[in-house]
Amino acid sequence: MLVLAGAAPATATTPDRLFQPAGAWSTAARAATYLARAWPVSLEDPWLDFLHPATAVGEAKDGRLLYPVPMTPSPGIYLRNPNESWTTSEVIVALRAAAQRVREDLPGGFDLVLGDFSLRKGGRFPPHSTHQNGLDVDLRYYQTGIEPGDYRYHFISEANFDTPRVWALLTALIEMDALDRAFMDVRHQRRLYRYATGELGLNPDDLRPVLSYPHGRARKDALVVHVRGHHNHLHLRFRAPLARLMGSFYSQDDALVVQRAQDLDEFERFEHVVRRGDTLGAIAAQHDVDLDDLRRWNRLGKRSVLRPGKVLVVRRETQDRVSRIP
Repeated sequence: MLVLAGAAPATATTPDRLFQPAGAWSTAARAATYLARAWPVSLEDPWLDFLHPATAVGEAKDGRLLYPVPMTPSPGIYLRNPNESWTTSEVIVALRAAAQRVREDLPGGFDLVLGDFSLRKGGRFPPHSTHQNGLDVDLRYYQTGIEPGDYRYHFISEANFDTPRVWALLTALIEMDALDRAFMDVRHQRRLYRYATGELGLNPDDLRPVLSYPHGRARKDALVVHVRGHHNHLHLRFRAPLARLMGSFYSQDDALVVQRAQDLDEFERFEHVVRRGDTLGAIAAQHDVDLDDLRRWNRLGKRSVLRPGKVLVVRRETQDRVSRIP
């Protein structure tokens, strides 16, 4: 793990560390998982929703999110899309701690503006190709020359890119060993590189594991890599070892079963996304509902054509039938 100037080693246990080394998390998570699986409960037990840690199933481009935690505004943090800000406690703790560190080291300045995380159940989140398992976060770069409370879109340029605060944010997250990867335009990486080697006096060799600059846009073995389309926002992907470990016990189908059961309990309905080859009859049989009910819930006729990607509503059959009894 990289140790930047003034940063504690990844294996340190100083009082201000909010994250233990990954090995400690893994050991604790494995013990918690063993106890949870040994306990005689079923997925239908309502208290499990409150006790089960947030769980990242699959990968950023093909995943789901179980037992999610909503990100909420806090001092120094502005949340742009509260309804699209579902994630894990590990991610929330890291972001809040890093934002607090920036405020302490560099008082004043613009709030940290957080954009998209994941949808409540993870999965596809257009227009993103990632953000599917709760561990990806888009945020605006810190900017200069902006009045407090102005959260409108501002194009990022060399003149308003707040290099010291962006560097402080990344450094805080690196010290916590919180990041798996960060996606940043190479032009901004160049500004960080010059700031770190010039004003901070860091050795260029120490920056090689952190920035892909100045070793080429195609270099992918650094923590911060160039990805096209990240000039006006920074994309962070978090390690979240506990959420990943819990996710390793679930397949995509397992996660779907859990989420549908939760939706039925909370909303008395869930959504089925049509796949290639699906028929209404097969979908009705899969979910043990009446075919005519399925047509009625979705306002479909007997000649309606199902297309892949169409979202069908499936309701709790017994209650729906009872509601229609005179």
